[in-house]
Amino acid sequence: MASPGGKQLEYVSPWLARAFSPAYAGKMHAHGSGTGWERGFWFVFNRSTNPMCLIDEERRIVEVNDSILAMLERSRAELIGSPAVDFIAPMDRAESETRWQAILQTESGEFHGTGTLVLGDGSELELDYAARMVRISGRPLAIYVMLWEREGLGSSVTEAGSTRALTKREREIVTAVAMGHQTPQIAAELQISRETVRTHVRNVMDKTGAHTRAHLVAKVLGEGGVPPLPHLEE
Repeated sequence: MASPGGKQLEYVSPWLARAFSPAYAGKMHAHGSGTGWERGFWFVFNRSTNPMCLIDEERRIVEVNDSILAMLERSRAELIGSPAVDFIAPMDRAESETRWQAILQTESGEFHGTGTLVLGDGSELELDYAARMVRISGRPLAIYVMLWEREGLGSSVTEAGSTRALTKREREIVTAVAMGHQTPQIAAELQISRETVRTHVRNVMDKTGAHTRAHLVAKVLGEGGVPPLPHLEE
């Protein structure tokens, strides 16, 4: 595959290739600048159908993607700059503080489990989530990734695994998961069976120490595990 400038590049997954088109180039979020890792991070953060947000060390929300706005049924203005605890169900707030301290105090800076959020209409939603500390432009922030479907096995601080040892195919699968693609869609895009996709996901989770898909996405974003984005390279 060649970049817009004619530079020869390694194979890129179909769903990323579509995003490299000139039609999309002008739609990148203002966060598209920075290091190659940061540009890849913001690409996935802004485009993913997985609800995501960034929390600072004072537990204030500093950035959100469109998916979390849709999930919470709230506006961007309501969330940005607000204490994250304001959107956690009252019955879950004490436990959420314990989880936050676990994120700050563990060597890996990771945590995964379940939590309950308050939606815009006042109703509550229990979901799976994972968090990992990242450093964006030198600023320590926690990336939260959330999934509606229950897939975890409880809450726990996790040992650090790494995405460094993943194969090219595994990285493609991981990128698809990070973008919010489901197993049937990934299988169709890569022209492999659904069971092969599931096998790759299981292998990746074993290698990285991830316990849920949300946890896997948080780890991948935190470690720069998304493939290079050709149209963003200098």
